[in-house]
Amino acid sequence: MGPGDSDLSIAVLGPTECRWGAQRVPLGGAMQERLVVAMTVAAGRAVSLADLVAAVWDDDPPATAVHQIRKMVADLRRRIPGGAGVLRTVGAGYQLAVAGSNVDAARFVDLLARSRAARTPAAAELLREAVDLWRGPIPVQGRAFDAWAAGLAEQRLIAVEDLLALRLELGASSELVGELRQLVGEHPLRERLRGQLMTALCRGGRQAEALEEYQRVRAVLADELGVDPGPELQALHQDILRGGPDVSVGRSHRPAPCSLPYDLPDFTGRAAELKELIEDPGFESAVRIFLIEGMGGSGKTTLAVHAAHRLAERFPDGQLYLDLGAFTAGRERLDTSSALVILLRGLGVPAADIPTDLPGRTALWRITTANLRILLLLDNAADAEHLRPLLPGSPGCLVLATSRVRLAGVDGARVVPLGALSAQDSRSLVARIAGRHRTDDDPEALSALVEQCGGLPLALRIAASRLADRPLWNVRYLADRLSRDSLRLGELSAGQRSVAASIRLSHEVMDPEAREAFRLLGLFPGHDFDAESAAALFGSPVARAERCLELLVDVNLLEQHAAGRYAFHDLVRDVARSLPSPDEDRDTDALWRLADHYLRWGMAAVDLLFPGSEFIVSRLSEPSEPSEPSEPSACPRPVFEDGEAASAWLERDHANITAAAVMAGEHGLCQEGMALFNMAANHHLKRGHDHAKWTVACESMLILVRRDGDPALVAHAASLVSGAYYTVGRTRAGHLLMEEALRLAEQSGNPVDQALYLSKLGLFSKILGDYPRAMREYRQAIEFLAGSKKREALALALVNLASAQEAVGDFAGSLATATEALEVYKSIGGWHSEPLALLNIGNAEVGLGRWEAARDHFIEAYALVEHTGAEVHRPIVMARLARIHQMLGAHREAREWSGRARECLRGAIFPYVAVSILNLLGASARDRAEYAEAARDHRDALTRATDLELRSGVAVALQGLAAAEDGLGEHGSARTHRAEASDHFAAMGIDRDVEQPLVWC
Repeated sequence: MGPGDSDLSIAVLGPTECRWGAQRVPLGGAMQERLVVAMTVAAGRAVSLADLVAAVWDDDPPATAVHQIRKMVADLRRRIPGGAGVLRTVGAGYQLAVAGSNVDAARFVDLLARSRAARTPAAAELLREAVDLWRGPIPVQGRAFDAWAAGLAEQRLIAVEDLLALRLELGASSELVGELRQLVGEHPLRERLRGQLMTALCRGGRQAEALEEYQRVRAVLADELGVDPGPELQALHQDILRGGPDVSVGRSHRPAPCSLPYDLPDFTGRAAELKELIEDPGFESAVRIFLIEGMGGSGKTTLAVHAAHRLAERFPDGQLYLDLGAFTAGRERLDTSSALVILLRGLGVPAADIPTDLPGRTALWRITTANLRILLLLDNAADAEHLRPLLPGSPGCLVLATSRVRLAGVDGARVVPLGALSAQDSRSLVARIAGRHRTDDDPEALSALVEQCGGLPLALRIAASRLADRPLWNVRYLADRLSRDSLRLGELSAGQRSVAASIRLSHEVMDPEAREAFRLLGLFPGHDFDAESAAALFGSPVARAERCLELLVDVNLLEQHAAGRYAFHDLVRDVARSLPSPDEDRDTDALWRLADHYLRWGMAAVDLLFPGSEFIVSRLSEPSEPSEPSEPSACPRPVFEDGEAASAWLERDHANITAAAVMAGEHGLCQEGMALFNMAANHHLKRGHDHAKWTVACESMLILVRRDGDPALVAHAASLVSGAYYTVGRTRAGHLLMEEALRLAEQSGNPVDQALYLSKLGLFSKILGDYPRAMREYRQAIEFLAGSKKREALALALVNLASAQEAVGDFAGSLATATEALEVYKSIGGWHSEPLALLNIGNAEVGLGRWEAARDHFIEAYALVEHTGAEVHRPIVMARLARIHQMLGAHREAREWSGRARECLRGAIFPYVAVSILNLLGASARDRAEYAEAARDHRDALTRATDLELRSGVAVALQGLAAAEDGLGEHGSARTHRAEASDHFAAMGIDRDVEQPLVWC
């Protein structure tokens, strides 16, 4: 038996009755009746055992209450035909499965709703049918039933009044007097009944009695409530005194209530969200609830109001708006009980008819909205509990609720999260407010302004309004003002609207621990972070830090773009950083912990990925006299499952490590900052990142270290910046800084530091074409490093020496030196750098005429690149493979490797390496008699090498260009370029016959 069966019926509008067809089913006593009524009130929903106990015994249940409930349910199942299908066990409760049409209370509510939509004669019949369902007062009492019973009784009285009004409208008069006098006696304060009685008396020619009735009600209201009759009754009294036309008190035909705010005419964007809100197919079958969530200023209310106006005609019984005030400046949040009063009054319920207690108001709200089709916009909800009692229960209703917090506790709701507006929608919004004649003139400035506003609608509206109010400003002027971080929040404020104030409202409602976590996260220098780095910043266990982060996500002060990774919206970060610090020493301690966290994790990753790597500064000093003991971060010792996990962590956090290093230096933690930079540099140079950004960060650190004044740190920082200059091709500047670093190391008498700097200095000497000096510097470095623990530095110095030996034609010496370098790399497990040694071995083999052996070493080098992911070496290895295959006559393979190497030129690649690749590609093209392509590659290499002051690159490019020009028949140019190449080689001390084909480059 299911809820659609028609034989079983339940009657609760009067003494409780259960019938099977025409036969009454005895329920077994008062407690069983209360049990049945409790499940009937639930209207098909399951009722928990705890609620059933409260319904049966109210505040005084026996110890065996749950057991008795189960016995009563078993007894009822035996008494009711098909009882097992009617009384169903659902979880830890029970459900009464009876069709709504077979329950008199549900049928009563349905008839009322149908009467409101019907014409007068039919409406009167429906109301009469509804009123006739009542067989007396509802006898069950107690906390579980009082509000429900009172609400139904109120609906019955309203139905009686509506029926009397319709009968008056249809012409009834004196025949209603007796019935009305009885009702007035039972309800002396109901002004509507008094007015209907006065109307019936007046229509029957009894005006004097009608006027006496007015005086009676006036006296009763004054004695009981201290008020005068309402305006409708007073107006009726005046009509009777004037002896005017026939007086009629019919049904009210006032339009459906609408309290929606005005819809913005410049509403822009949110197409996907709007489509989801207005095209939902489920409005008819159930209450539809949409939770529009987002940070302050994200346009939640604007979207909800716009959608509500688009949907209004679908909800003929009303469209109500209520600001719950949880995040409204200058006011307290509206409590649920007060909210219900406003909503009930909005639907026309008289204030005197609204119960004083919350359960009563809740019940009346649900009864009033039963079978209505209303749209309810609840703005600024504090949480799910704030919202849940206000939700109507009738299918066909729509609720649009907005909040800054996640409202996951509202079952059955659909969440519509609001992030930033797209760049295109942001530009369109600014243009619509400020005027396209202001924005179309400078699209680049408009894009910059939009970026500074972070796609936040409130920020965009304020910025655009400022433009509209200041005709002398242009878009670029405002964009420049917004670009100054210290001024941006001040610029995004106008009158009562302020981005900072809006965001601070979310901050202020949090507990002190969450507020302090939010402030500390403002110190975080990178873009996004995880729970481990936050725990280090907070000085708390990871689990506790994660709870704080998730709380900030719940209130939309943090965003999650990936599982476990958190980030600020730029303007929210500005607010966090604007909060005053209670203790600067505490902030310094927090940054020290963050630096320590990144160094420990970074070293663990680098040790796994790049065995044998050394750090110039590897140990952090303890912060001096911390202001107060910090709770340890309780982070476990960093352990990565494998190299892939370590590599992923380094890739993900490289920018954070760099930013943390700079911020550490800004707070006087220069040693810590340099330790982080050296570790980050190790990864950067082996993997390759945005070299320009890396260079700017290194320069910032050098400025901070110079201010600190420690000569050893200045030398390390100068060396670091010099290495960064190598990655962007700033040869002279890099050379000068390396000379400074070497001088400082010589003054300190540290031979290991001298060796490290000599090795790097030799690299710049080689670039500038001074090979004798470069080889002296390399050999000095090797001599210093041979007896030290800096094995990777030793191997790198050997590789650089081998490269210089190859360039001057000492192929046998180069082969021996490169082979020694390879052995050192293998001894320390430095397989990320082994391709460098293999490349030099292969180059030496080319010079010695052993091309097949060279090919095999290049193939081995490429296999290592593939295995280790050392992207920085990939382009030059591919170019060498292209060249050696061309020399061996493997043209198909040569073309394939050439294409792949050429593709690398479009990415992030060291500029000096790019010159070598272009010269190698040009040589291969010339061998294929593709002289025009060869000339283009060598000219490109020549231009780049000249800018870089890479003298060997200039010489090789000129030699290759001359060979290509000969092939093109441009012999005059070829002679000129060949002579220039010869001069460069001679100046570098390199004996090369420029008439010979390019075998090595």
